[in-house]
Amino acid sequence: MTFKTNSTFMLQGFVTKKGTGIQLFGDYSDLGLLYETIHQLANVLDEHHERTAGQHQLLMNFAYEVRHTRQGNRLKEKFKLEDDEITYFGAQFTWVDILIFTSLLRSRAGYCMLDKLQQSSLYLLEHVIERTLRKYVPVHAENLVSVINGAIPFDHPYTFLIYQKTHSEFLLLPLGNKARMKTLYNLLWENYHPFSKPHVDFVKQLEKTAKENACKVIELEQTEFPEIVW
Repeated sequence: MTFKTNSTFMLQGFVTKKGTGIQLFGDYSDLGLLYETIHQLANVLDEHHERTAGQHQLLMNFAYEVRHTRQGNRLKEKFKLEDDEITYFGAQFTWVDILIFTSLLRSRAGYCMLDKLQQSSLYLLEHVIERTLRKYVPVHAENLVSVINGAIPFDHPYTFLIYQKTHSEFLLLPLGNKARMKTLYNLLWENYHPFSKPHVDFVKQLEKTAKENACKVIELEQTEFPEIVW
């Protein structure tokens, strides 16, 4: 299949068939720069420290997908740009995943020195996601764009477990219903906001489970997830 694009941007975004996420495509060099930028931001996080381990794990998950995308292990499509046909490498991300990954990148960028090229990679990623969101759900886009801009508080030590909970809850929402994008914003806010009842209840549940299993909360891990129907 060949996609036509009038965009001069090297990253491209498309909504998946069922609206569950976004397909991101890029060329080898731009994906390489994005991978480098993610690692630059992740490397300043201590993967063994309780308060930063979850953030580090989230960024490593994103970096893993970008690396395999760049290696051609996910999707490949031909794009027609004017008179040229270019092969782009792509991957699919659920909306909840890409919003959390990008929000965390923006949050960490405020604490890490990025050069102008790395900053451009981050801005381009944000731009493509925002543009795709505005086309797909213009009514709900503004709230979701605020998430991209770093609105999620990630400094909780259980942030990775909160991510897994939010990921699962989003996938259980009705397929093909754009209203679930409004629900997604509410899920992100409720699960990550430290004073919301769902957040407080989940933390209590985690601590109870950890006590029953004689382990630390950060040693817990969700192992079963709903099937992703793209």
